[in-house]
Amino acid sequence: MVQDRGNIKWTTLMLPEHAEMLKELWEEDRKQRKPVLDPQEIESMNRQLMEAYLQEHTVTLSVFKNGGVMDYTGKIKRMDRGRQCLMLKREMRGEIPIRFEDVIGMTIN
Repeated sequence: MVQDRGNIKWTTLMLPEHAEMLKELWEEDRKQRKPVLDPQEIESMNRQLMEAYLQEHTVTLSVFKNGGVMDYTGKIKRMDRGRQCLMLKREMRGEIPIRFEDVIGMTIN
């Protein structure tokens, strides 16, 4: 059976614009969709966030960002219901704002 090189064989015959477009399409295919949380999960996470904030526990938040999931560890310094975000103080890295709607999971350490 003949082993084909796939797209590698044809990329030299493409214009740079076409190659760039293909690269963007491949990156778009690799992106994940944001998971949909049910209302019970959201309510449970809200309770855990408030508990961690009031008792100053260290938490690990799983945040959906740019088609992927990032984990951030730190202490919740502020919760702003008006702007729908919280400020997470990470050790040696400063504070970062995280929107409530982007949090898809959390654990209290």
